[in-house]
Amino acid sequence: MIQERFFQILDKNSNQILEKSEFIEGIIPIFCGSIQQKVKFIFDFYDSDHDGMIEKEEVAIFLSHCPIDYLVTIKRNIRSLHAQKRITKKCQMIISIS
Repeated sequence: MIQERFFQILDKNSNQILEKSEFIEGIIPIFCGSIQQKVKFIFDFYDSDHDGMIEKEEVAIFLSHCPIDYLVTIKRNIRSLHAQKRITKKCQMIISIS
């Protein structure tokens, strides 16, 4: 389930093959993107019916396929995003004072 959904998000032209450009364009936001890009990726991951909303059923389906250690990793990543956001705000304040 998780790997299938991940593949669907990366496979922009829905031809069941990941071209190099699709792979690169899909991976960059995950590892190098802004917080907004990462949130969009996560939202798209959960929004399996592409209706622009995440229903309880979509979350339940996803979580039922997640191993516990993956959920712990998600929790750590959320904390990391919050920390990154706080650091960014502090940097912006310092820059504005300078």
